[in-house]
Amino acid sequence: MLKLIVSVLALLVFDQGILYADEVLVLGNESMPFNGIVDGKNAGMTYDILQEAMNYGAPTFTYQFGLPWKRAQKMILNAGDKPVAIVPFTRMPEREPNHTWIAELFMCPVRLSAYKRPAVTIREAKNMTVGMLMGSANISFFESLGITRFDFGKNAITNAKKLASGRFDVLGEGKYVDVYAWEQAGFDREDLSFTEINVPRYVYIAGNLTFPPELASQIRNAIDKMRADGKLDDILDRWK
Repeated sequence: MLKLIVSVLALLVFDQGILYADEVLVLGNESMPFNGIVDGKNAGMTYDILQEAMNYGAPTFTYQFGLPWKRAQKMILNAGDKPVAIVPFTRMPEREPNHTWIAELFMCPVRLSAYKRPAVTIREAKNMTVGMLMGSANISFFESLGITRFDFGKNAITNAKKLASGRFDVLGEGKYVDVYAWEQAGFDREDLSFTEINVPRYVYIAGNLTFPPELASQIRNAIDKMRADGKLDDILDRWK
């Protein structure tokens, strides 16, 4: 009888381990409209995509949003054997060997935003101070263009306020984030002019190096199905 009880308990523990292994913790910073906390709840484009992906066969996602971006990136590198992912994550050469690239979510062009002035050229921006999100993947990208003077902010809304107050000359940010943060800060988008940099930039959900291949396949397949039937575009259109 004792052996039977022990066996049942062992099976229960094993089953709980499987359930836990099938849950993916998703880390993210405060970078709305990509992802963040709104009125105390998880929100954003990546959140809506992953929530819908669960209806298409993806594993269960739990979230830890609103993290400082550098901390989130350190956490994914130190996740050990737990299935942990990070969003929104731009695929960059320097990041390539340190992560499991699970699925492409959408394209997000990078651009420069100027306030109450004509759009600036890349040549002009080389002599300007550019506002950037601390820890952004776009830092090295702008450096490759010869833009090296930066002013770093802890989140996109802080950077919007800095741009409006003249703390820096132009803002370097992704297409969706700049306008969303600008309006959330209480400003009019008509006061902005944009310089789009025509280099494709793709936002991914990425995992730690030990991310289980079977879970990665489930997520990738779910995103592919959403893209094929137009569900992914429906979600992105809501956040334009």
